[in-house]
Amino acid sequence: HQLHEGGEFFERLLRISFAESEDKHSQVEMRGLTGIIKFDHQGFRSDFVLEIIELTREGLKNIGTWNSSEGINFTRTYGEAYTQIVEIIQNKTFVVTTLLSAPYVMRKEASEKLTGNAQYE
Repeated sequence: HQLHEGGEFFERLLRISFAESEDKHSQVEMRGLTGIIKFDHQGFRSDFVLEIIELTREGLKNIGTWNSSEGINFTRTYGEAYTQIVEIIQNKTFVVTTLLSAPYVMRKEASEKLTGNAQYE
């Protein structure tokens, strides 16, 4: 349940200490700014929904949600995502680097000397 390496700070935010509690199998609930906040018997947050936000040229945009029971649910369509990707990579030059590794990348056998991309298959 740690969010990243060295995430002790976040771990403490997510956990509630049950050391003083006699009933370690009880759930804890409280009302927060966004509604009911629940914690399971181990002290981890339960029954919550995370909004997936993407930073676009137009600003922040909600593109989906995630919860522990259903997983991820994107609200944008495939067409919207495809259009955005095309706009981002259009007229960009990409440099691709690889190593010779048969059978995926090999030098062509030719009678004359080949240069550039023509020497590989």
